[in-house]
Order: sequence, then C-alpha cells, then structure tokens
Amino acid sequence: MVSLWTILPIVGLAFSLGFCIIVNYCLKIGPTGPTVATNNMGLIGPVVVGLLWPVRQALTPQIGIGIVLVVLAIVGFSFSASGEKRQTVTARWAVLAVLGWVFSSLSMTGQYLGGMINPKLPLAQVTAFSVVATVILLPFMIRRGKTWFRKGELWGGLLNGVIQALSLLMTLMALQRMPARVVFPVTVLIPLILVLMLSGLVYKERLSRLVWIACGVGVVGLALLAIFQ
Repeated sequence: MVSLWTILPIVGLAFSLGFCIIVNYCLKIGPTGPTVATNNMGLIGPVVVGLLWPVRQALTPQIGIGIVLVVLAIVGFSFSASGEKRQTVTARWAVLAVLGWVFSSLSMTGQYLGGMINPKLPLAQVTAFSVVATVILLPFMIRRGKTWFRKGELWGGLLNGVIQALSLLMTLMALQRMPARVVFPVTVLIPLILVLMLSGLVYKERLSRLVWIACGVGVVGLALLAIFQ
C-alpha cells in the first residue's frame, strides 16, 4: 500500500512542475480558457483511482461517458494547433497543456489518496505539499533572481500562494464533511465555466472551432465526473 510519505513529495512535484511552471507558462503563451480546462480535467485521475481504491466500485454509465469525453477533449487539444496568424493555440501550447494535464491528474490523485489515508491532517498535508513545492521551485527562483525582488512579483506570488493553500485546505476539509458530488462541481466545474466565459466574452480570444468543441466536450465530461462520482 502506498504510504502518505510517498504521496506528499509526488503531489509537491506535480504541483510545482505542473501548475506553477507549465500551466502558468501556458497561460502566458496561449489561451486562458483552454489552459484552465486542461488543468481542471485532471479530475479524471482521482475518479479513476476512486473506482479501484479503497473499495472497488462499479463503473456507471455516467462515469464511463465522463471519462471518455475528458479523454476526447484532451485529444482534441492535442491536435488543435493552428498555423493561422493571430491564433492563440500553437503546437508548443498544445504539447505543454497536455503535459500540464498529466501533472494535474497526478496532483489531484495524490491529494485524494492523502485524504483517504489520513483524513484528520489536512493542514499538515497542505504544509508538506507546499514545502516540497518550494524546495523544487527554489533553483528556478535563484536562476531567475532578477524577478525575485520586484514588488509586483513578490506580492502577487504571496497572494497567489495564500489563495492556493487556503483553497486546497478548504477542499480537503469539505471532502470530509460533504460528498464529492457537491464539492467538486464548486471547486472544479464552476470556476472552469466562468473562465471559459471570460475567455470568449471578455478576453475575446481567437480560438478555432476544434478548441471550442474540445472545451465543450471537456466541460460535459467534467460535469459527469464531478456529479456522479
């Protein structure tokens, strides 16, 4: 059986490399909505593991369809790069976004396993995740030290770190008191829908039809996974 001490560094590694570096870089070079969509579709990881552990669960039609739709959405993003000018989806973005999804799935799966193994220590787990992520990111910070002492970078990073830690802590605590079908639509699905609306209505990002179809398929798949798991 996987121990909590094995899970903690894995989650810290996946969060630091996947979210802090890859996803944030994808937000810099590519579209906002699809980037958030690929990250949030990491929910497929804990759903699949939850079917097998700690008690084997039957694969319902809703969960099966949700898994298929999420995979189809990821495949759609993989082939969504366009050579047209002014298009925000590039081959580099597509590759990194899918890689970010892999890390996101690993991170969410680790958080699920940690919560199941020791549900009474959510704060300790969040602290351990953060410490491991800090150690991994420290070399990158030192190498790019010229941005370390900029006031905007410093305060923006501190605020983002506090929000991320509180969000993860509240999610772990909520999962102890409410069913996952209540927690995950609020923490995963609703934010994604809001960001996609911002992407299209406010930012007016130029996305191909395939990208929008992949986003729609992914949202439906996530809805099935979040509600019926």
